[in-house]
Amino acid sequence: MGHVIRAGLVGLVLASAVAASASAQDVSASLRSGRIESSTREVRGNDIRSGRAIVLVNAPLEAVMREVTDYGRYRDFMPRFRQSRAISGRGANRRVYMQVTILGGRAEIWALTRFFQRAPRGETRIIEGQMVEGNVDGLWARWELTPVDEGARTLVSFEMFVDPSFPAPSSLVTSENERWAARAARALRTRVQRRLTAQASAN
Repeated sequence: MGHVIRAGLVGLVLASAVAASASAQDVSASLRSGRIESSTREVRGNDIRSGRAIVLVNAPLEAVMREVTDYGRYRDFMPRFRQSRAISGRGANRRVYMQVTILGGRAEIWALTRFFQRAPRGETRIIEGQMVEGNVDGLWARWELTPVDEGARTLVSFEMFVDPSFPAPSSLVTSENERWAARAARALRTRVQRRLTAQASAN
């Protein structure tokens, strides 16, 4: 298991991470073909790496943003979510209680997570979630949404990190973080595009 990361240090980890701003030039042929690009990234002070996934969504940024910030509905479409319930706050800035299965359903974690919107970086909108309390040693997530193709589509980057409180090989947890990020990115794309299709049909 990686070194313990306390909730109070999660913001420092995120603040020190360097993330390149997405732009139209960053949209690869692979992403345009519908593939999801996933990777892992080093987390300072931990043997476990975060998982990151990038996906191109055929929808404008505001449509994607509505689903990303509808935290209480994550249980309806996000993989592995047993519960998601907004406890307090409004808009993009909320405290959310979550229960999620990990490691192929062999364990269940819970966390009270503070989601908030950071100042935009250029055209990129940024949403972060940081664990306030829970039964893991560390948990955080970060969405980055960038309009591309003159606003017709949105390039989405999702990065997440879980450090369980029980012993587990770092490589196993790292792989789990990467798989989870990819599945979440795919689920978001499916959710947004199906909703737009349904709305178009209704009109």
